[in-house]
Amino acid sequence: MNQLMYQKPISFLLRICLFLLPIGANAELKDGRYFQAIASGGSIVDSLWFRAGGERHPLFVSEIFRSGDYPYDSAEAIVFYGDRVDEAGNPLAEAVAAVPPGATRLLLLFNKLSTPDAHGRSYAVAVLKDDVREFAFGSFQFINASDRNLAIDIGGNRFLLGQFERQTIPVATSKNGGGVNLQIVAQDMGSEWKTCYSNSWGHRSDMRTLAFIINSTVKEGGIKILRYRQSEPSVDR
Repeated sequence: MNQLMYQKPISFLLRICLFLLPIGANAELKDGRYFQAIASGGSIVDSLWFRAGGERHPLFVSEIFRSGDYPYDSAEAIVFYGDRVDEAGNPLAEAVAAVPPGATRLLLLFNKLSTPDAHGRSYAVAVLKDDVREFAFGSFQFINASDRNLAIDIGGNRFLLGQFERQTIPVATSKNGGGVNLQIVAQDMGSEWKTCYSNSWGHRSDMRTLAFIINSTVKEGGIKILRYRQSEPSVDR
């Protein structure tokens, strides 16, 4: 199982969204270092910026869709700035995204903090590797941000997923698509296991689906699933 790279992981991932959203997006999947982003706690509209390739890039990030591609430089972290400056007029960081070793494509999850952290930053950022070689089209990637251990069956592929772990599972289907059955069993605070989710999801060989599993006090079963779907670019683009 892969552990996530993040800052303030529990508070961020548990509050990443308020609704269950089956979200689709198309990506150009260019060669090089690029990231896409999703926001929580409000969209980011030109209030953050970063430097890459010697240029200043404004950031536009939605709560309900993946952003487009943003380039980033080879470094240990991507630093995002806002309007704040120090006494010398240098910009102060509002968010920092640690870059996993060997990564090229990233998915950044921005969470607006209710109060600045110890460094004065306004956002916590969770970082996921988004490389196609690790999260291929035709696959599902599950991230367990709930407070329960889970047993998942997706199209006959069965695995356990502990708290704050992630797992990528390829599921065979045609380009024309079709339904794939998903069942999730959760371990209660004690030791009993109970079915908490059962449904059929659309799936195609040219689509990959990122699924966050979070706590819910209103959903039957005590969990909610946030889906972000991405389609592979057409070869004749």
